[in-house]
Amino acid sequence: MTRRIEVPLPDLAPWFEDRLEFLNTLHEVLRNINFGRNDHLPYYEPIEGYTIYMMSELGPRGSGRPPSVGRWQLVIEPRDKPYQLALQGRLKDKRPVGELILRCETPEWVARFDQLVEEYGRSQNQS
Repeated sequence: MTRRIEVPLPDLAPWFEDRLEFLNTLHEVLRNINFGRNDHLPYYEPIEGYTIYMMSELGPRGSGRPPSVGRWQLVIEPRDKPYQLALQGRLKDKRPVGELILRCETPEWVARFDQLVEEYGRSQNQS
């Protein structure tokens, strides 16, 4: 089962080796990309211990026309950890937020995830 919850970035920093500046920079750049103010990410070298990829939903535009690109998102995946962070450049109550995605049922990780659920509300569970 996959669990998801939206959490302010400062509270997700411990899940990512307290790299809040790194998360905030990616969030801000992605926000600028989605608003058309920027067209590239500020990283040109691999970041040790992480896989980062960018994706977008494609929306249909009708017969014979190519799909349109929706909002971009970055997925940050720590290697050897059962979770990911999806950034869409969104703000909630004027604070940057990200979606933490847990992909396991290990009691240790579920307990840690459930602490966030208690603080920030319901998670979205997917099979």
